[in-house]
Amino acid sequence: MQHFDRKMREEWITKYEKCGEKIPLKTKDYILNMDEKRAVGVADTPLALYLLVACEMRKELQENIWALYHEIFTNAIIETEYDENFNSSFKHPIRKNKLLLLEIVSRIAFEIFKKSEKEGYYIRAEELDSIVSEFDLEPSNAKWIRKCCVLCAYWKSNGTDGVLEFYHNNIRDYFL
Repeated sequence: MQHFDRKMREEWITKYEKCGEKIPLKTKDYILNMDEKRAVGVADTPLALYLLVACEMRKELQENIWALYHEIFTNAIIETEYDENFNSSFKHPIRKNKLLLLEIVSRIAFEIFKKSEKEGYYIRAEELDSIVSEFDLEPSNAKWIRKCCVLCAYWKSNGTDGVLEFYHNNIRDYFL
């Protein structure tokens, strides 16, 4: 995947707004005016841009990447009104269990960090299952936790096996 430069970020904003979505002026300004070095891990992929738009951009967030990640992962994603775009029967259980989700994602980050010394930046499906099982959840909760932990990571699969990897090492480090 090619990382977004300023021109690609401009194009993304144009397409996003064509869909009828609004981007607060401060957030748009931040996305368009950051230097390329700072954009890495913050505004260089479509997902990163969606995450930025989800949070209320403030001066403290613009100046501190860890404060920005905290805002995104502990507030913006979890507090998003999922039901505003869907039938209200699609209630998402994240809000009710957000601390549990953050704790599990932090545990995943730690496992990946331990493997990173051997240049492994992922965990396998069975390792994810093992981590989730440590929390002694009801089966239905364990199922949605496995799905929710990919809010900051992605699942790579060859059709028979899969691994979970964080989008950026600095996001992994934030949870660590």
